[in-house]
Parts: sequence; structure tokens; C-alpha cells
Amino acid sequence: MSKQELLVNAFAKSVMGTKMSVVELSNVTYAEDNGVVIPETTMNEIIGLIGEQYPFFGDAKKLNIRGIIHLPKHKAIKSGDAKGYKEKANTVGEENEMAHVTLKGIEVSKLIEVSFKIEAMSIPAFMEYLKGELVDRIGAFVGQSVFIGDASTDEELEGVVKVLETAGQAVRYQASGDISYETLTGAMARLASQFQQGASFYANNATIWNKLANVLDKKGRPIFISDETAGGVGRVFSLPVKTDGGCPDGVIVIGKPSVGYAVNTQKTISVETDKNLKARTTEFLGHTILDGKVTREDAFVAIVPEA
Repeated sequence: MSKQELLVNAFAKSVMGTKMSVVELSNVTYAEDNGVVIPETTMNEIIGLIGEQYPFFGDAKKLNIRGIIHLPKHKAIKSGDAKGYKEKANTVGEENEMAHVTLKGIEVSKLIEVSFKIEAMSIPAFMEYLKGELVDRIGAFVGQSVFIGDASTDEELEGVVKVLETAGQAVRYQASGDISYETLTGAMARLASQFQQGASFYANNATIWNKLANVLDKKGRPIFISDETAGGVGRVFSLPVKTDGGCPDGVIVIGKPSVGYAVNTQKTISVETDKNLKARTTEFLGHTILDGKVTREDAFVAIVPEA
């Protein structure tokens, strides 16, 4: 048995309440809240699966720093931008307008309740079940929160759509109508040039096929090109179109999360267990602490329906 297999077996037996060997006991890692820390390989699988279902979250810049952190946020060059100079003329120093993005810690948890029959499951079957539950529920929370979260509540990540609307980086269209070619080109014009390379379209399945796929250019040709080789379901203006279940109906976000949105995980997912003898059930509590915020508004533009 490899080291990774030993870690996974030790974790599974610990949370299932199965008898463990001395070696297995010595390979269980506990979090500060006494939860059992999910092995790194399994954790990477969970994050990867969440990223597949919610690609905006998957593409965002990931940090793993304990405690509150402050990231510099460049707003503008006030003076001293690059320009031509005569020979021997002094170069003017650059003065930048900066702000800071503060990433705190949002507690995210999911309670899973199953019958005692869980103890009869094999370790591989249990691990697949547990991963599926954590991906479905914790993934749904972070996947939606990165789009529409209200950061002021300290219970959600910062939603990129709300930020873009406030920052003037949103283009609107009539919700009852179609998205026009001019609306799309107008949106692309608001995306900073340096971020167009590597940018993607993010929208849910209904919006892609009911709205985006029906946009026609000036000659009446669809601009959406079906193509699954680029990490999405198609392309628009040569950019990948990615299906993201966290994006609200009718909304399209275009941009580059790897430079414009940061997610910091203070505490990786751990699992605590409790038994209810009367109900003959076992409860599993998955718990993590993370936060996410927009770091560059000009790395995104949103297309949103009129309220």
C-alpha cells in the first residue's frame, strides 16, 4: 500500500468509526477544531471537481495563507506613466493610485446525515460518496457566491457581478429579448486589452444555448462556434465559452479570473462525525474557511438583463 493509500484509508476509517491499526492511527491528521483533515490528494480531487462544475471558481487565483490578508489593488496611474524623453532629461517618477482588497475568513460547512448502513460500505465507496456530497454542496455555495455573493454579510464571498455593476463594467440588455451583436461587441470593448488573452465567457447552460448561441453577426451568421477542445463548450470571438452553474440566468461574465479574482483558503476541508443512536444515523460535518474577492475590475465585464 502506498503512502497516499494509507492516508486515505486512515482518514476514511477515522470518520467511519472503523477499527484502525496503530499505523493508521499515526497517519490521521486533526484540525484545530478536532475535525479530521482530508488527505491532500483527496482534497485536490474535490477542488478539481468543484472547478469542473464551477469553472469561474476553478480559474480564480488560489492562495493558502492563514489569517486575514491584504492584497494590493491597482486603480490607476495618476502621473509618471511611460512617455518619450529628450536625451539626458530626467524620467518622472510614477505615482500610482492603490487600494487594498482584504480577504478574511468565511466559514463554510455542510452537514451530511446517513444511516448506520454507512459502516457497511467499502472505503472506496464511502470516499466517493463523501466527495460527491462535499462537491455538490460546498461547490454550489462557492460557485454561486463568486458571482452574486454579498460580501458585506461576512457570510459570502464577493460576487463579481455586483462589483462590475457598481464599477461601470456591466452592459445591459432587455431580459425579454435577445442579446444583440452590438451588446457583445460593446462588452468586449470594456475589457482591458491586456486581459483579453486568456479570458473566457462564463454563463450557465440555459443562457449559453438560449441567448449566446443565438447571437448573429452583421451577415446573419452565428458567432458561437461549438468546440469542446478549448476547455468549454464553444468559442465566441475566439474566447472559450465555459458552462458555469453558479452564474445567474441571463448573465454572462467575460474575463480572466486568474488575475482578477482571488480566493484564499485559510483552512482546508476537515470532517467531524457524530452518532445519533436513537435515530441510528451518523452525521458528517464538512468544514472549511475561505474568502474571495475581485482584485481587478478591468479584467472583467458582465452582460446582465435589465431588472
